[in-house]
Amino acid sequence: MPQADASLRLLAEAGIPAFRTPEVAADCMRAWSDWRAPRTEAMSPAIEHSLPAAPDEADARRLFAALGLASPFALLRTPQDAAKDMAFPVALKILSPDLAHKTEVGGVRLGIAGPDALRQEAAAMQGRVARMAPAARLTGFLVQPMAKGLGEAIIGFRRDPEVGPVVLLGTGGITAKLFRDVTLRLAPVDKAEAMAMIAEVKGMRLLGGWRGLPRGDLPALAQAVVAVSRLAARDDISEAEINPLIIHAESEGVTVADAWVVRAQDA
Repeated sequence: MPQADASLRLLAEAGIPAFRTPEVAADCMRAWSDWRAPRTEAMSPAIEHSLPAAPDEADARRLFAALGLASPFALLRTPQDAAKDMAFPVALKILSPDLAHKTEVGGVRLGIAGPDALRQEAAAMQGRVARMAPAARLTGFLVQPMAKGLGEAIIGFRRDPEVGPVVLLGTGGITAKLFRDVTLRLAPVDKAEAMAMIAEVKGMRLLGGWRGLPRGDLPALAQAVVAVSRLAARDDISEAEINPLIIHAESEGVTVADAWVVRAQDA
């Protein structure tokens, strides 16, 4: 417990583990106990789906659709375009490869009731985002039906320079980064491992029928985790995220509410 830098250095040079506090020693023992050998099984084949050099949300959604996570949406290139075959109310979002967090620049509007309101909101949004993020490239608008579920999840993928591809699951929505209720695995994962991840996220317990609450479609959530983890086979993707993924009632599936993908710099 005393500050003993010289003693710590002598022990380290002799190859003897030494720690300043019991808590640090316990953390190291836990890390050693949890260590698992690198995966040896073969990955699933990579999904054949091309991405532009600077993908926006529509491109990310098409990628996730190729992985089996398709959710309806329409594209508007100008505020005057009509959202064809789209049932109102809808959500409207600005499209840009430079805006990962559209809400912060006024790039999201929910519950738009009809076509006239949609055109008005799109025109106002275009001006507002151009003022708040003048350097961002604006590629149009994305329109999607409003969806309501029992809960929200965040699923993320990242190619970590130290450990390789990892997949993340946590409670989603605007509070995802506030509560940090997440779990991680090396990617890819199978459905059994995805279900184990769900069990580790505290916020997901409510969707398991906690105290008589309606049960969410956790098998569909697990399949979504598996699907996102398959990005490990794509060397051209460094990061990807769905937040939120709306979880519906049992047997009703999940809905992609927002998506993002980042290409690897050397791709």
